[in-house]
Amino acid sequence: MAITGLMADLRGERGAAFRLAAYSFLILFFELAFIRYVPANVRVFSFYLNLVLIATFVGMGAGLLAVRHVDRLRWGLLPMALILVAATRGFSNVLVRIPRSESEFLWGVYWQASPNVKQIGTLPPVVLLFVCCALFFVPLGALLGHEFRRFRPLVAYSLDILGSLAGIVSFGLLSYVGSPPWLWFVLAFSLLAIASHQSRRYLVAVALTVPLLIVVVLDTAGTNERWSPYYKVNWSEVYAQEFYVIDVNGSMHLTAMEMSSDADPVNDYIARARHHYRLPYEGIPRLDTVLVLGSGAGNDVALLLDMDVEHVDAVEIDPVIASLGNDLHPRHPYDDPRVRLHVDDARAFLRQTSQRYDLVVFGTLDSQTLLSGMSSVRLDNYVYTLEALLDTRAVLKPHGRVLMYHMSQASWIVAKLYQGLLAAFDQPPQVYFFEPHTLFNFVFLTGKGEPGAWRAGSTNGDSPGFTFVSEGPGGRSCNRRTWPPSSSRTSAPPPMTGLISTSGARPFPPTT
Repeated sequence: MAITGLMADLRGERGAAFRLAAYSFLILFFELAFIRYVPANVRVFSFYLNLVLIATFVGMGAGLLAVRHVDRLRWGLLPMALILVAATRGFSNVLVRIPRSESEFLWGVYWQASPNVKQIGTLPPVVLLFVCCALFFVPLGALLGHEFRRFRPLVAYSLDILGSLAGIVSFGLLSYVGSPPWLWFVLAFSLLAIASHQSRRYLVAVALTVPLLIVVVLDTAGTNERWSPYYKVNWSEVYAQEFYVIDVNGSMHLTAMEMSSDADPVNDYIARARHHYRLPYEGIPRLDTVLVLGSGAGNDVALLLDMDVEHVDAVEIDPVIASLGNDLHPRHPYDDPRVRLHVDDARAFLRQTSQRYDLVVFGTLDSQTLLSGMSSVRLDNYVYTLEALLDTRAVLKPHGRVLMYHMSQASWIVAKLYQGLLAAFDQPPQVYFFEPHTLFNFVFLTGKGEPGAWRAGSTNGDSPGFTFVSEGPGGRSCNRRTWPPSSSRTSAPPPMTGLISTSGARPFPPTT
């Protein structure tokens, strides 16, 4: 009897209200799902997130205009879902050549690319995936418009907004708990099936489509894959118990490596990386309390523990990456009783903490994503600002220092960091430049008090406050006339070369 009553409600006015809210829910839910899913697998969409948003509006709008054909359009939703995830699967295995310009800096490191990897231009994946996204939302727009006409405008808009908000909140919760994409689609199509219960044929079609969809989505997933609230995260063991690489959205993001001075490195690359990490600490006295912003998998924390620091506050915004640091790092630094891990935003932590530190380390913070599909502002742009640097100064002890590791490809990025530190601390920072680089190419060191207390002398005859480190093959001199940088200069430091390993026989890091 309860089921019969429920079915009667779904066929009446309550059913129409439920369907209107459900279709609005599904439009917002699928929009957010594809904003996460497509860019995570097709790298070019990470730079153009607003394309999915625009496609949603185009498709939904076209569906609302074509509401008269809703009975035929609804059948296009299921095949378009399969085509869209299949296209995403196909383009996830190719390297997309991104057009370069002086105003944009786009890069990625695809160290696991196969020997026969194909490279294509930007236009094919962008156009095809945009069209697929738009066509997917046409049936949903028609279904929404069909139910919309059953109510007075105020009631219809209220139900529409209610469903939209519920879709946003639901997807946000699924992202927060790190749910995988196959679960998103199962839940969404289950709701579609409930809203479409009046057609048994359509229910059968949904039931047949969902397993195929799950198969394609699971086949797209990489090895050792987890989804955080921010990224698709994959990890690989490069050298047993020595070096791990963590990718986000298909591009190398960070590493977990053995940092102990007592351990013998397995190759020259790891030896250089350790040396680059340790070099700025020369001349810095014993440290008691240290704050690491962007602690990642724990390399900076492990190094500090190896230096017998008494207390470390490690701040990492991504809970999955922090968890991998616990699980993968050879030294398991987050398990040390001297370390307190905070899964939090770096700038929020700076504003809230009452602790004072001998050293604040900026651990190559890099969000790998935009804050919004409607903006070119990245998440980490809110850390490398004058206001954030002033907040950093406020948490330092009277003679505290700031150590900033960074991978900078363009002179204007270097200039921004240099000038920001100069303005925040009223003195030019000590700068280290590494060529060839490992995991970063610039290190900035500054702090409170007299510069002589923490600044190292220059090497290779460089300008005071600038240390150029050239080691191994590829080392070359630096043009000192470009230093210190200013925002008006256009000349760049020696460029960073992205690594694409096209053979499984060529390990990363390189052995030379």
